[in-house]
Amino acid sequence: MHGPDGAEVPSAANAARTSASVSVVVPMLDAGPRVDAVHAVLSELVADSGPDAELILVDDASTDDTWRRIQQLAVVDPRVVGLRLQRNVGQTSALCAGFSVATGRSVVIMDDDVECGPEDLRRFVAAIDAGADFASGWRRGWRTPVRSIGSKMYNRRLRSWGLPFHDAGCGANAMTLDLAQRISQLGWGVRQHRFKPAVAQLTDRIVEVPFEVRPTTESHHGLRSLALSWLDVELHFGPLSPAWAHVLAVGVPGGAAVALVGSPSTWSARTSRRLARLTLALTASAVALLGVDMLRRWAAQERRERVEPAFVIAERTRVSPS
Repeated sequence: MHGPDGAEVPSAANAARTSASVSVVVPMLDAGPRVDAVHAVLSELVADSGPDAELILVDDASTDDTWRRIQQLAVVDPRVVGLRLQRNVGQTSALCAGFSVATGRSVVIMDDDVECGPEDLRRFVAAIDAGADFASGWRRGWRTPVRSIGSKMYNRRLRSWGLPFHDAGCGANAMTLDLAQRISQLGWGVRQHRFKPAVAQLTDRIVEVPFEVRPTTESHHGLRSLALSWLDVELHFGPLSPAWAHVLAVGVPGGAAVALVGSPSTWSARTSRRLARLTLALTASAVALLGVDMLRRWAAQERRERVEPAFVIAERTRVSPS
């Protein structure tokens, strides 16, 4: 069996497991110190699900001992299914790798920083059992000002398109197995922040599950990667075209810089006025350069999608007979 874009998935391993009641998929990157904590939370979550629940831990080509720790857990806990990817592909492609081997009637996903507790995750499962196709996490509580403001702007933008999300960047969610398998087949089509907009194109049976966010580790996503993700979503789901993106990101600030500098003969004789105009011009030029960088990175990602599979499973832990 093959995953999206020809990614190989060991079908014999799937055949060795019967259907699980709940599958929990967690993508992990350089998460060695957190593996045991994640396992403890997941064990509480599936405590009432019986021994047939499965905990799918996906190592996204970590450079630390994440894979070794996952292997150790799989030895002592038969519910643990470990996957090691051949190369780093990002959070959502790692999720797709987990979806490709999941067997649970409900599929729960969460980040490796464990920002919600077992009692909250059970509410996600309950929402799927009640008939929803997708239960979307909605974080409440304190977050850093930069992340909070950026999240509010981004989610307001999605809702302006009619998408039903107040927290599209939340990593804690749940879905039916059928929806998870359909998402897995999209591969790169659900890259980063495309995930929930893509879900809304597959089903309208979506509910939101609010929860109080717990203290977490620092996000793997920096401001540059978040800005790039926003641009990617705008170009794929919004009205913005690549041509207009160039105009807005490069042409507008670049033209403003030229206008601000102007001709020396038009400048005021006062030095302060000259310095102010030059400062504004340099700022506009810097914005234009950032726009060029974002568009260059976005084009590189698009090229990567055309030539590389979304994920390749390099190794998985031994599957215990059911």
